[in-house]
Amino acid sequence: MHETVLCVRLIGLAPEFESVARKAVDIPEIRVEFSDSLSDIRPQTLQHKDLVIASAASAGALAAVRASACVLVTESGLPEALPESVTDVWQCRSERDFAFYWSRMTERIAQLSAIERALAERSAAPEAPRRPSPQRSSLLGTVGTLFGAIGRTRDEPDDSRSSALLEQILAALPVGVAVLGNDNAVRQYNPAFADLVGIAGVRAETLTRLEPHADRKASLAAIVRDDFPGIELTAERAQQADKVGVSVQVRDVLDKTGICFARVVVLSGAENAQTRVNRPQLRPEHVDQLTGIYNRRHFYENARPARKGGVILIDLDLFKQLNDRFGHCQGDLCLQQTAAALKSLMPQVARLGGDEFIAYLPDAEPAAVCALAQRIFTSFEVNPRFQKFGVHLSIGVALIEPGGSGRLDDLVQMADKAMYANKNSKARLRRLKRELMELCTTGAADETISAKLEECKAQTRRVKDWTLFEPESGEFSRLA
Repeated sequence: MHETVLCVRLIGLAPEFESVARKAVDIPEIRVEFSDSLSDIRPQTLQHKDLVIASAASAGALAAVRASACVLVTESGLPEALPESVTDVWQCRSERDFAFYWSRMTERIAQLSAIERALAERSAAPEAPRRPSPQRSSLLGTVGTLFGAIGRTRDEPDDSRSSALLEQILAALPVGVAVLGNDNAVRQYNPAFADLVGIAGVRAETLTRLEPHADRKASLAAIVRDDFPGIELTAERAQQADKVGVSVQVRDVLDKTGICFARVVVLSGAENAQTRVNRPQLRPEHVDQLTGIYNRRHFYENARPARKGGVILIDLDLFKQLNDRFGHCQGDLCLQQTAAALKSLMPQVARLGGDEFIAYLPDAEPAAVCALAQRIFTSFEVNPRFQKFGVHLSIGVALIEPGGSGRLDDLVQMADKAMYANKNSKARLRRLKRELMELCTTGAADETISAKLEECKAQTRRVKDWTLFEPESGEFSRLA
């Protein structure tokens, strides 16, 4: 077996960062060398790879670099001109930040190298040429899918603090902001938007007729009648909405090629005196001090009875490992970013305690509650900021059954059971993946790997993005 040489090229880094990188690196079957030059980079192979880590001041020297990976280290944000060769950006203000990214990078290198080497060995045929066995074909085609993508593209730079700050600013804005999809349906909105249009029954997935640059001022009732065709105002809601004046602005969001992929709606409203009196004031003791969202006390004291709706309970998987390995500063940052992201999807979300978040959705349709749970899972799993932390979501959902009591304590208990079923299922899949990795890297027999692979695939089919509790059977499922 040939040893892989990884040449880590440290270009213009601060001494304290370089010191962290040059400490003993233990990557199985990889010999790590260090260099401060870019002049002798050669073609990348399984036996030789180059990893370039450069400071922002050295960005200009990276234009012609062709390495396996090229990382730019900055203190804040991206440089004005980002070379095409850059595959990742690390925002580091301290040694601890750099150590966090460096540790993640070495883990990815070890994992990718092990899979690469195992597949290369199993593709080689020492005896007479023959067609690959079904087991080998299955292994080649499935391992990558099971483990998922590792790393980020240059279009997804890691600027986690700036993104978290932007989400928290959006949540704190006094004007309503919503994002429309290409189908002109409401996809996401901030709390102020929910406050303004909530009395009219506008929710996520509501279709609109809003057009870009058609700015106007009118009563909320008129806006809903003209621009939200799917909403039928009751007499009581129409009376309330008629007393609220709003200003509407709609703008296209364009990608780099000039194609519109979303629209942003800004609603600013002028509340009347009665609306301000009726709106409950948020007390400091109802706010979670770390994340700025509602706390457990607010969740329980402000819940109201409802005949339909549900509860969504969210827990962060592997959060303890993040805290133990990288300290509470990274753990707190993860909680803050999670809270801000959840609040942008569910303005009423509260931190129940530790790494658990919860939202009560009175009067919501069951399908809407389930669609929201799916949107939460999807938005987190594809977000590179949360991939960086190495945490995942377990989500439990409980619905108010027709004719049921709808007691909040019962709903929370059912959502808790569903969440733990979801968590245990995902934990088993992670364990099976680790066992498959060990078999691939220790030269196990094809039959053993094939059996473990089938076990992984079967568990993958059983794992749900989120889990719904069924009160009648006491079992768990997920709506299609």
